[in-house]
Amino acid sequence: MDLDKNEKITFEEFMTWYKNKDKTKIDQQQKEGAKAVRDAKINQLKNQGKANAQKNTQPVLQPLSEEEYLKGINEIRKEVPFENVHIHSAIDLLLQDFKTRSVDYRKFQEYMQKLGKANGFNQEKVSGVTQRLFRILDSNQNGILDVAELGTGLGLLCGGTKPEKMKAGFDLYDENSNSQLDFREASNLMSGFFKIIKSGSPQSFKQYSAQQFGTAMAYRMFEDLKVNPDNEINFSQFQDWLDQH
Repeated sequence: MDLDKNEKITFEEFMTWYKNKDKTKIDQQQKEGAKAVRDAKINQLKNQGKANAQKNTQPVLQPLSEEEYLKGINEIRKEVPFENVHIHSAIDLLLQDFKTRSVDYRKFQEYMQKLGKANGFNQEKVSGVTQRLFRILDSNQNGILDVAELGTGLGLLCGGTKPEKMKAGFDLYDENSNSQLDFREASNLMSGFFKIIKSGSPQSFKQYSAQQFGTAMAYRMFEDLKVNPDNEINFSQFQDWLDQH
């Protein structure tokens, strides 16, 4: 404060000290405020990371080969008797109670618990296979089971005749519920059907992929039925075509 060191404080020296004191205080407050904002942002990012981790506990993994897929499905059927669940019951639960054709992991957990409870399964065993089953069915590992992944998985897991599974599959792949399939929906359905067929005779269809088979069969179906690929087919046409092949 005594700038000239003469042991006396002039008014000008006092005012200089006073102004600098306030400036130092303001600078300190600004630094503390900036630190508080920075700390709050860090905490926000940490909380967001925790929330995102809780939304989907599935690890990021590479897609399974078709052989690994079918092997995994068969192993799960040995642990929980999903073949005792009729395919129509499984699809109805998904469409009527959950009102969706795609599910994330949390929704899939809810669905599996409800499916297990409705069929008298041991809930611990159902819980024990749920994460593994989600991993198997999530073919592109994006954390969401879409209509093709659900349709194929439920068709392989659940019981029912081939025509019953095809009708259930038709309803599931009919995304806009207009009782018609366009070319894309039919191709996806036939890809899923291929995996069901291949599960019973994997060596017989080893040279084909599900996507190749589905696209080729959809083209053939529309051509045989004399339907332009830009149009749609109904279940009666679909069933007639299947009966002829």
